[in-house]
Amino acid sequence: MPRNLLQRIQNLGGVPADDEGFSGSMHSFIHKIMLPDDANEMKEDALKGLDHYGVQYSEELVSGDLDPESRQLAEEVIDTSRRQIEQLQHLLHLF
Repeated sequence: MPRNLLQRIQNLGGVPADDEGFSGSMHSFIHKIMLPDDANEMKEDALKGLDHYGVQYSEELVSGDLDPESRQLAEEVIDTSRRQIEQLQHLLHLF
């Protein structure tokens, strides 16, 4: 978790999560069972996961009522995820 996000959570009186929680653990467990054997399918699955959870799900979470500072921070984190997806897509197409 980016340092500025950790600080913002603490400034608002919260405690930053240090793990994925129960639902995240269950999702990870099920995902491991269903992980494809083919390397190309694994790459595509990873990209889908980054897009779905790193961008789309995050956008849904922050679509509610946020103060301007929190919204800006959330958008920066989501934009970072978008750039990482683009970089990964570029790298995967090189190989």
